[in-house]
Amino acid sequence: GFIFVGEYLKRKGVRNLVEAHSYYIKRGGSESCKFIGSGTLRISESDNQVNLGRLRKEVVLRHLLKASVFLLPSKDEVFGMAILEAMASGCICVASINEGFDGIIIDGYNGFLIEGCNTESIIDVFERISELSYFEEQSIRNRAVSTASKLSIEIVADMYINSISVNV
Repeated sequence: GFIFVGEYLKRKGVRNLVEAHSYYIKRGGSESCKFIGSGTLRISESDNQVNLGRLRKEVVLRHLLKASVFLLPSKDEVFGMAILEAMASGCICVASINEGFDGIIIDGYNGFLIEGCNTESIIDVFERISELSYFEEQSIRNRAVSTASKLSIEIVADMYINSISVNV
C-alpha cells in the first residue's frame, strides 16, 4: 500500500494526497493509503484511507517495511530523514521537485519526483507506478535501498547545503 508519514499540514500536500488517492480508487486502483502523523488537517477515514495518528518510531518503521510507496508531496520542505528511512525500507519514494530531494531521488530510477502540493501530479505518479511491471518495480525498490545505504547524515547534509547554494 501507500504511506504518508509527517505532519498533517497544508504545505505537506496531505489534502492533495487524499484527493489524488480518492480519484485513484474511483478509477479502479486498489492500493490503500496509510497516514501516520498529526497536525491541523483532519484525515477522514475510509476503507482505503487509514489515519493511524502519531506513532513511535519503531512502529513507523514496521509500517514502512510493509508499504510499497512512500509519498511526500510537500512544498517548502526541508530535507527529512523519513525519506531515507522509507528508501532503506524498500519503498518506492515519491517526493517533490526542488524540495531537497533532487539528486537523491532520480525520477524513474530509484523513486519519482512530482510537483509539490499538486493533485494532478500525484495522480500522474499513481498511474506511472501502476503501469510498472513487477521487474521494474523491484528494480526501483532495489536502487532505492542501494541509494539509502550509501548516504550518511553528513553526506545528506552536504548535498542539501549544496542544493540550497545552487538554487539561491
